Amino acid sequence: MESLLQKIPGVSILISNVIVKEFPSISLFVSNLNSDENLLIKTVFTDEKGNKIKLKENIIERIKTVFISTDSDKKIVQ
Repeated sequence: MESLLQKIPGVSILISNVIVKEFPSISLFVSNLNSDENLLIKTVFTDEKGNKIKLKENIIERIKTVFISTDSDKKIVQ
């Protein structure tokens, strides 16, 4: 997934500490793989049991790299 994202000119999406603490498990799904220019990543938040949590707004962004900010460091999601 990282190699696909590196091809995409775009913005980075920063997920805040608050969201990471509230939703510790985050899954990423890549869609629209036929067009690099329109590569989308959808973040799906789940609880500790693996149940999907519905957000008020879907977080779908055209991005190059996804950074998740934690208390200790910033990780590149692969």
